Amino acid sequence: MKKRNLLSVCNERRVNQKKLNYAEDFLLYRGKTQEELYSDTTFLTLIDKERKLIEERNRLLNE
Repeated sequence: MKKRNLLSVCNERRVNQKKLNYAEDFLLYRGKTQEELYSDTTFLTLIDKERKLIEERNRLLNE
C-alpha cells in the first residue's frame, strides 16, 4: 500500500468538505430538517470519512 503524504490527505479532505457542503445544501433544499439530515446515510458516510481524514492528517502532522 502506498503511503499517503500530508498534501494528498489535505486535498482529499478539501474535496470531501465540498461534497459535504453540497450534500447538506441539497438535502436542506429538498425540505429535510436538520434531524433528518443527520440520519441520511450519504451524509453520515461523508461525516465518517471526514473524521478519518482528520485523524490521518493529525497522525501525519505528529510524525
